[in-house]
Amino acid sequence: MSEPQDQDGQVAVADRTEESNTAPVVTAAPAPAIPAMTDQESGDDLRSAILGQTTLVEEPLYVVEWKRWVIIRELDGVDRFDLLSATENPQTGKRNKMFYPMIAIACCIDPKTGNRIFKPSDRDELNRRGGTALERICQVAVRVCGLSADTFAAAKNA
Repeated sequence: MSEPQDQDGQVAVADRTEESNTAPVVTAAPAPAIPAMTDQESGDDLRSAILGQTTLVEEPLYVVEWKRWVIIRELDGVDRFDLLSATENPQTGKRNKMFYPMIAIACCIDPKTGNRIFKPSDRDELNRRGGTALERICQVAVRVCGLSADTFAAAKNA
């Protein structure tokens, strides 16, 4: 099956279906050449350029179990620290049972409003729901947020 193409032969956005739980595929033009380090700003200009960017990654996710689209948004530094701190068992250093609902609370965004879908008070109710939806959300959120086993180990030893 061939993918839809635009007039230049580039692959266009794939159709979203309710059966798919991944983001639509978009093929962009070839990446621009990486400029030489000497071509970029320095000092305050570099600082302003970096801090002026919106850097939180977002990815649409169709949660089959809920029959709804959500946006999974990367955590900023404060939210990331709070999540890792709140979900670590101090005696064992391992993640506790609140990790899945808390990552859903922190990362699930309403596609229409741009606001978080869940409140911290929804934690226990989310944990009583089917685990497949939370697993699906967690798999994408962990990737989007750059979390890994090494991240957990680093947070534990901080």
